[in-house]
Amino acid sequence: LDNRWLSDQANSILADKRVGVGLVENPQRVVVDYSGPNMAKQMHVGHLRSSIIGDTLATLLEFLGDEVIRQNHIGDWGTQFGMLIAYLEEQGADANQNLKDLEQFYKDAKIRFDQSEEFANKAREYVVKIQSGDKHCLSLWKKFIDTSLGHCEEVYSKLGVNLTRNDVRAESFYNSDLPNIIKILKEKNIS
Repeated sequence: LDNRWLSDQANSILADKRVGVGLVENPQRVVVDYSGPNMAKQMHVGHLRSSIIGDTLATLLEFLGDEVIRQNHIGDWGTQFGMLIAYLEEQGADANQNLKDLEQFYKDAKIRFDQSEEFANKAREYVVKIQSGDKHCLSLWKKFIDTSLGHCEEVYSKLGVNLTRNDVRAESFYNSDLPNIIKILKEKNIS
C-alpha cells in the first residue's frame, strides 16, 4: 500500500471528531446512577470506582447518541444528621468553622453518640425534627449537605467526572411524595 494513501486515511479519521463511530439508530433515554456517597463522610475507593465507571458509561452513551440522565443518589435523611446537629449544638461553635474537617467532626459526633444514651436520644429527636420540617434543624442539615457535596465536587473535579448538583437526588427529595405513596399502597391493600 502507498504510505501517502495510509497517511491521508489516518488524517481523515483524525479529522473526524467521531473517529468513524456512528450514532445509534434508536436512541434511548438511559439513567446512569453514580456512586451515592455518604454525606458527612469522606468518599472511599468504592465511591471513586463507581463514579469513574458511571461517568465513562454516561460519556460513551452520550457519544453514541443516547439521552443520558446522570443521577447521584445520596443518603441525607438518617440518624447521622440528627447526631451531627446534636453535636454541633452541644459544641456551641460556628457551623462553618467546625465543618471544614467534616470527617473528623463526624467521628467526634459518633463517639459521643455511642457513649451517651441521652445524646443518642437527642440526636434521634433531631432526625424527627428534620423530617418534620423544623426550620432550625433544616437550616443546619442543609449546611451539612452543602459542605459534604462540596467535598464530593472537589473529588469529581480532580477525576474529571461530569456530575453537578443538578444530578443529585437525595432521600429527602422524595419526602413530599410519601403521603401519596402511602395512600396508594393503602388503596391497593398493600401493607
